Amino acid sequence: MRERIIAVILVILIFSCKTVDNKKDISDEIAARSERENRIYEIDIDVVDGESYVLVDSELIGETPVKRNLYEGVYDVVLERENYPDQICRLEVNSSRKYLFRHNKYPTPVKEIGVFGCGSQPKQVIFSPDDKFIYIPLLDDTGFQVFSMEDMKIVDFVNPPDPKHRKGYPEGLFVKNTGSFYISQMSGNVYEYGYPELVYRRTVPTGGLWSKFITYSSAMNCLAVSNWSSNNVSIIDSVTGKLLRLIKTPASPRGLAFSSDDRYFYITSFDGGKIMKVDTGKWAVSGTIYVANAAMRHIVIAGGDREAFVSDMYHAKIYDVNLEKFNIVKSYSVDYNPNTIDLTPDGKYLFVSSRGPNNAESYLKRSPRNGMISVIDVVNSKKLSAFEGGRQPTGLDVSNNGKYLCFSNFQDNNIEIYWIGDLR
Repeated sequence: MRERIIAVILVILIFSCKTVDNKKDISDEIAARSERENRIYEIDIDVVDGESYVLVDSELIGETPVKRNLYEGVYDVVLERENYPDQICRLEVNSSRKYLFRHNKYPTPVKEIGVFGCGSQPKQVIFSPDDKFIYIPLLDDTGFQVFSMEDMKIVDFVNPPDPKHRKGYPEGLFVKNTGSFYISQMSGNVYEYGYPELVYRRTVPTGGLWSKFITYSSAMNCLAVSNWSSNNVSIIDSVTGKLLRLIKTPASPRGLAFSSDDRYFYITSFDGGKIMKVDTGKWAVSGTIYVANAAMRHIVIAGGDREAFVSDMYHAKIYDVNLEKFNIVKSYSVDYNPNTIDLTPDGKYLFVSSRGPNNAESYLKRSPRNGMISVIDVVNSKKLSAFEGGRQPTGLDVSNNGKYLCFSNFQDNNIEIYWIGDLR
């Protein structure tokens, strides 16, 4: 009897504690909601060109440019305009700010977050490992910029210690396991910074000319850098910074990639029209794909090392390459001058930045029209859509968490960010 009484008392005590905890949880939730609802921000919405009607959570708030006070949170914004498809944008409100959107002439399968100004000739965009920042190498300036995803603006401009203060920064690379960010300069140097503290560490000479793309082998602990003008690729010990070897290539090597097991190394040749497969055990070429007149630019490898995708600027195509047989098994037609490509982390969607047609005098002069961003479902082998970017979309990157897409507009001096988390 006594034991039964004690058991009943224990049950009552446990229930009482749970009730107190539940009340506390509910109280905390109400307090958090109240605090959130007290945070109201003035939002200014505009579009790149023309005027569009703006609906926020299905409520018409006016025609651009338009201002509205909104509580902190995430909103769906719909842009409406005659003879244009309705465009859904994603408004991430955490401060008072201006949001600039591009009302696209074509149906857009992803939600635009905004268009943001940056420095001159943004050549590439790279999400940091934690996706908190986007680093932007600038071709027509003396360094790179840092864009904050929380503040939605440029928060830093970094000038590497080049005594001659030269311009020409085309590419960057984060190496997570060493906490490093590398950025190339076409003078023939790679600069290493720490991340996330962004402290300069050292300058690494590549031994080549017009150094561009950078990639990393974790198994061999080395960097590979393509040298456009000296027609070779530098293999550099990432610990010592020592140049281990120069691999001779066909004209104008550009894209580089190591297989996941680092047994093979792939090189694309822009002026040579080739994709090369290199056995890293001997550093010897074990296979070559040649396409007449091709301008191979960028390469990404799909999971499992079964296939790779390569952009060909001359033929305006994306090639699907079987890496075992080392041949092209499929191609996708895209807009003029496809540049950078990237896969979503699940390996299902490939995004392509195409600059569009060049100016007849020079690609550095204003293009006759905007370029395009293509979305390809590579699992089902079909092109889903293509939507408009700005003048010469060039750099492109998918965030590590697979939720965001960013690309740079080379001649507009801006970047665009899209929410791709709902793309299925």
